[in-house]
Amino acid sequence: GAPFSDHYRIGLGGYAGAVLRLGRFAQTKAEARYIYYFLGDRRRAPVVSLGQGFNLGPWGQIRLVGDAVGSYREARAELLGYF
Repeated sequence: GAPFSDHYRIGLGGYAGAVLRLGRFAQTKAEARYIYYFLGDRRRAPVVSLGQGFNLGPWGQIRLVGDAVGSYREARAELLGYF
């Protein structure tokens, strides 16, 4: 079935991540999480994410991020603004 086929998920899990600062202008991020859903959509897959961020100053950042969930892969660019 499709994700959220029952229109909800309830579960528990864990998360671990690390950030490596590369000077004032860049940082590398790695994280992983695993959630066991005991109600709703019960599929389980660990999520692994790697990213590289480039600071635009004190007001923003550009990030290039790649995610892997089971056989699904995603790459995206993010623009973050800080207020």
